[in-house]
Amino acid sequence: MTRFKLLSLCLVALFLALGGCAGHDTRLTVDDGVAAAPVDSTPAVADSLAAPVAELEEADDLDGTLSEWSVRDRALAFKPELQSLQEAYDEAVAQLATGDLLAAQETLDEADASLGALQADSARVGRGLARVYLGSLQTRLDRLQEILDEEAMMHFAAPLSVADDSLVALWYGGLPEVPPRPLEIVNNERVERWVQHFTGPGHATFQKWLDRGEAYRPIIEETLARHELPAELYYLAMVESGFNLTARSKAAAVGPWQFIRGTARRYDLHIDYWVDERCDIVRATDAACQHLAHLYNIFQDWNLAMAAYNSGEFRVQAAARRAGSRDFWDLKLPRETRDYVPKMMAAVWIGRDPVSHGFTVAAPTPFRYEDVVVHDAVDLSVIAKKGRFQKSDLTRLNPHLLRWCTPPDRPGGYALHVPPGRGGRVETALAQLSREERMTFRTHTVRRGETLYEIARGYGTTVDAIMRRNNIGNPRSLRIGSRLVIPTHPDQPFRQPPPNGVRAAAEKVLPPLDVPAGMTKMLYTVRRGDNLSLIARRLGVSVSRLQHWNDLGRATRIYPNQVLQYLAPAREGEAPVQIAQGPVQRRVHVVRQGESLYSISRLYGTTVDALLGWNRSVSRSSILHPGDKLVLFVAN
Repeated sequence: MTRFKLLSLCLVALFLALGGCAGHDTRLTVDDGVAAAPVDSTPAVADSLAAPVAELEEADDLDGTLSEWSVRDRALAFKPELQSLQEAYDEAVAQLATGDLLAAQETLDEADASLGALQADSARVGRGLARVYLGSLQTRLDRLQEILDEEAMMHFAAPLSVADDSLVALWYGGLPEVPPRPLEIVNNERVERWVQHFTGPGHATFQKWLDRGEAYRPIIEETLARHELPAELYYLAMVESGFNLTARSKAAAVGPWQFIRGTARRYDLHIDYWVDERCDIVRATDAACQHLAHLYNIFQDWNLAMAAYNSGEFRVQAAARRAGSRDFWDLKLPRETRDYVPKMMAAVWIGRDPVSHGFTVAAPTPFRYEDVVVHDAVDLSVIAKKGRFQKSDLTRLNPHLLRWCTPPDRPGGYALHVPPGRGGRVETALAQLSREERMTFRTHTVRRGETLYEIARGYGTTVDAIMRRNNIGNPRSLRIGSRLVIPTHPDQPFRQPPPNGVRAAAEKVLPPLDVPAGMTKMLYTVRRGDNLSLIARRLGVSVSRLQHWNDLGRATRIYPNQVLQYLAPAREGEAPVQIAQGPVQRRVHVVRQGESLYSISRLYGTTVDALLGWNRSVSRSSILHPGDKLVLFVAN
């Protein structure tokens, strides 16, 4: 481990020790409601901080130091059984920081099991501080597991030939390359429980999985055979996603093989603005076969490899070391993983003879395709038209395409799945596309006051897409008159986005303004250090006109974030901004109990900044009292 990496892990450990950790969703397979068995859990509830007061009052020997104690100190002081949990957490953090990932996983699993048992025992935990502490500890344990999973992935991402650098290789004495053994499908009590579930309450869903999977079976089984893997692993995709190509879990695992981002990119699946190849049955299946072969090389056992596919390599490693056994059926793993392998085996038993289990096998519509390399971005509608097939055929074969076109800027082009027998026609048509048909980007000249967000909304695209295409590092660095290349649909004209945020609120209080022909209404947000004279020069208008347009009278006082309206010549082809406005009237609001500047501004559809501008004696730090009066200018 390099000194830099050790320092990084130590900083992570310090962050975790301070409790600054976010929650973590455990991985759940997503499909039609039967993908996971019910999980017993008791949420940690922060009932009240007042409950332990009696305990504190009885501690006469603490000499008034309790006021300086943290919630954690008090919880540990009056519930000694919690101290072992805290010590286990601290030990896991230290083990992670020093790179002993297997020991960290083992300690973390033991702490998690103890915590679950304690949370379920309300008599031992009581109420108040102990529950607050346990809830916090659960969050920190979840976050630590997330970091440990990331570290494990980085270790396993190293080339397998570098055996001396692998903790797993050290444990097993190296990673020999051996031919995969057949996958033994057993039928024990745990497997039979899932067979009964799938043939009982889950019958309709399992039938859907069977029907859906038949279309992809030839692709999956051919890929498994090419990688010399057991054909039964076809059913692993069934229990992962039910063969739903766009399935998404709570842990953000996506596609038929339920890859998270890190694992997907490890096997060269592209995930960006244009594509998410986790949803491509062809590419994702090849990546899953590589991953499964990798796991088998580590564990030399298919049950452990499948458990690691679901739960992570290091978690299975730690469970095996803790149990002193490499038999999956002896390991103490998370409930989802304990059910994962039996569920897969139950699917195999049913799949081998579905009719005798009460299922039907419908004639499938096979997933057949040809690959055509498309250079740069081309509208899918154009490809379908030239190839003389429906656009829906393209979207069915390419669910991983996230936009209306093929991805641009791919070295060597991008392989697109097209209906079989149409590849040659599509290749010929693509070579003959006119410049207009190839043009899938538009140019935009930046105008005064525009932001990247407004431009992206106007063209129906994203800020990130514009920044990547134009090599923009800082979104605030736009210059008036600069030209941007916008990735958008050829038929998507630029639509001026409606005002938002402070501007939208300002529209409700600005006075009505007639917009003559050939002119357009513009808005200007006052910045710190501005004055009317400076703004007038910047906009090319007079101070008196600004005062007239904004009903300021002869006043020149303005404030930061105030929005001013002005008229400017409309550009050629640009329609004037039409903003519906009603008459504005002065209102006086009498503050009621519990109200704040924010709640009052929301009540009248305005902003806190506008309230402060209308009431100069009030600041953000002011305390409002019932009976105080605030002046507002709002539409009827």
